[in-house]
Amino acid sequence: MNTTDDDDALPAGPFIGRESFRARVRAGLAAAGRAGWRELILCDASFEDWPLGERAVLDALEAWARG
Repeated sequence: MNTTDDDDALPAGPFIGRESFRARVRAGLAAAGRAGWRELILCDASFEDWPLGERAVLDALEAWARG
């Protein structure tokens, strides 16, 4: 996974596979909480490949909601 020098930067470049996708989702939601993004838009027909039930993801969403 490529990133820039900034610790809060999101991964850049292509990804391959479900686990890589899940890692990108985790990183994005964590960044949203840290940076205080005002809104999130998550779109998918089923969300079955999203790690939305993981404790770390739930914690990130909670941090974002408190933001």
